[in-house]
Amino acid sequence: MRSWFRRIAAPVALLAALAPLAVAAAGMSVTVPRAVLHARIEVSLRLRVDCPAPASGDSVLYDSWDVSIEQAAGNGTAFASNADVAEAPAPLPFQCTSSNVAFPLDLIAGVTGRPFHNGKAVVSVLLYVGYMSGETLSATFGPAVVGLTG
Repeated sequence: MRSWFRRIAAPVALLAALAPLAVAAAGMSVTVPRAVLHARIEVSLRLRVDCPAPASGDSVLYDSWDVSIEQAAGNGTAFASNADVAEAPAPLPFQCTSSNVAFPLDLIAGVTGRPFHNGKAVVSVLLYVGYMSGETLSATFGPAVVGLTG
C-alpha cells in the first residue's frame, strides 16, 4: 500500500509546489487520542483532525491519508496500515470545518505478521487536504506511542 500512496503523494506534492495559490493558511493538525483492538487483528482509530473550513466560494477537492500502527509481539511485529485518497464529489471521510473533526478509521493486521495485543503500539499518520483553489494542507502525527486496548 505504501508504494501506491507514494505514487499518489508525489504528484500531489508537485501540484502543491507549482500551484501559485498554495499557501498553508491557518494550518492543520491531527492527533490520535486512542486505539481500540478487536479480535487481535483489527485496530479502530478515531483521528481528531483540525483543519480550516474552505474560504467562501472554495471547497475541499480531496482528502488523502496514510496511517500505520506497529507493535512488538513475541518474536515478531504486528503491523496494520490504511492508505487511500477520497475525491469530491464522492463523500469525503472527514470535512474541514474547524477543530476536533472525527475521522474514524479501521486497520486490519497484515496476514504475515503477528496478532496485536493490549499494550503500547506506535502510530504514524500523514494527512493531506486539497482545496479547489489549489491550496493544500498537510498534517502528521508520530511516530508516537499510543495505548492499544480491547
